[in-house]
Amino acid sequence: MLINLSLNENENNISIPINDNGKGFDIEKVYKNSDKHGFGLKGIRERVKLFNGKLEIQSSPETGTEFMVSVPIGGK
Repeated sequence: MLINLSLNENENNISIPINDNGKGFDIEKVYKNSDKHGFGLKGIRERVKLFNGKLEIQSSPETGTEFMVSVPIGGK
């Protein structure tokens, strides 16, 4: 599996795109079952929200996964 990660900064925010060429997954199914299998994506989303950030996830089975984390500089 190949994973790409970078850190980008501009005057307003820091963004972290992360993507892989793995198996992918059904996002809704993972959120629905998060209570049974730990916090996973739900925990990531909550931590990003603590910094007034935004998390976007794109994935589906057999296509890999892309996460985009964006956090405003200074937490504003």
